[in-house]
Amino acid sequence: MSRSDLMVAIWRPLKKMVEAQDVNRKALARQLGLGASGLSELLNGLRATAPSRDVVRTIVSACGEDAQLSYWDKRLTELKDEAAETGCRSRSA
Repeated sequence: MSRSDLMVAIWRPLKKMVEAQDVNRKALARQLGLGASGLSELLNGLRATAPSRDVVRTIVSACGEDAQLSYWDKRLTELKDEAAETGCRSRSA
């Protein structure tokens, strides 16, 4: 699996969550310290590096899904492990 495939694998469900919960994207971008285009790049899996735990936690919390934080921590660890196994460099964004 390529690095871009790995990024899409984590961002696709997060983007769906943001859309399903109708999260205000301007407010979310502000919380993350990003502009609108930066948030769009994140949610569309266009960043070349894995997101940090803080970024994922901020998004999950903004969606009101705090009960899923441990799932997302585990998922992010799996993503980084898979990237390492396939030779993809995975740094925190």
